[in-house]
Amino acid sequence: LGVAACVVLAMESHLESSAVQEEGCSGLRNLAGDEANRGRIFQAGGVEAILAAMERHRYEGPMQRQACAALRNLSHSVSVQAGLRQYPALRLILAAMSRFKEDARMQEHICAIFRNMCNGGQAMESVTENDEIAMHLLEVMSAHTENSDVQEQACAAISNLCCDEDLRGRIIEEGGVEAVKHALCVYGGRVELSKQANLALVKLTRFSTTGHPQHGEPPDVLKAG
Repeated sequence: LGVAACVVLAMESHLESSAVQEEGCSGLRNLAGDEANRGRIFQAGGVEAILAAMERHRYEGPMQRQACAALRNLSHSVSVQAGLRQYPALRLILAAMSRFKEDARMQEHICAIFRNMCNGGQAMESVTENDEIAMHLLEVMSAHTENSDVQEQACAAISNLCCDEDLRGRIIEEGGVEAVKHALCVYGGRVELSKQANLALVKLTRFSTTGHPQHGEPPDVLKAG
């Protein structure tokens, strides 16, 4: 058996132990940091093992954090992205996002998962799910204004979600432009955050809710980025 398969086997053999599940998720997280391992983890049932741990130990914060960190690394894989868009994966991720609102590191991981899942204009099939993700992202940005990593991943996720015309309008209505502007003004010195915030603002401010380009000068904050 390969390393990934051994980790998954250990997790499957000790389903009731949150400690084993946490260590297993941590191991898969580290393995998934290497692009070459992501396919092996997927084939070994690693994603299913992580989701099973999230379902069984839903109130264990450290375990949930490691699970989200592992999914973050794995979600760079297109195959994994497709699986995470399905129920119950999305439900489990959103539940963790709601249950552990104060855990900035976990929120960063989840924002990054949504960033990867929606990359290239891909979004959830359900309008309700897209809307729920967007509202969670804005809530996280408001709750963790002091955390630049959270802000960066959330801005990137919002930028990717803005490919959906109706959702773009909803994000604008709920204060998305102001949230992204704030992140850019506070953390504009961070290159990647500035890039992602500017991309989000371009999509949010240069198009109306009907999808028509808005002409004229972009907001001043864009020029400053």
